[in-house]
Amino acid sequence: MAADTTWHSKPLDWGLPMGLGVPLFAAHRFTTPETLRATRCFTRQTLRTWGLTSKADDITVIASELATNAIKHALPCHRDQQAWLALTAFQRIVVCAVNDPSPQTPLPCTPDHLQENGRGLYLIEELSDGWGYRILGSGAGKIIWARVSL
Repeated sequence: MAADTTWHSKPLDWGLPMGLGVPLFAAHRFTTPETLRATRCFTRQTLRTWGLTSKADDITVIASELATNAIKHALPCHRDQQAWLALTAFQRIVVCAVNDPSPQTPLPCTPDHLQENGRGLYLIEELSDGWGYRILGSGAGKIIWARVSL
């Protein structure tokens, strides 16, 4: 299944509680591990289009980790649903947010030093100025976001 990239001039409903009602807003739908490459490309292209490339590598890693977490932990339990990546920029701040269908709280785990995975939220913490989440209720899942100052 090909990635469905959708550009929006207005925020999606789930973006409103996050303050995403700003001029620079773009959203991208993803569903499977095969769409992660397209999600990273979408992030880089959006930042390039906006002229915000100074931390494109960090923001791309953040977007990829958030999307990977949604694919690994949320979408398998909600196979008929999808997840969205949203990027927005305002006053030299980029917010990267993922909306997925799971209401499960994202918690950093302490991986064994030999494990190859389990460090995504730690990477996000190190590369961003802050991150958090909001459970939306009513079966709407959650939003996990990270903020990066340029």
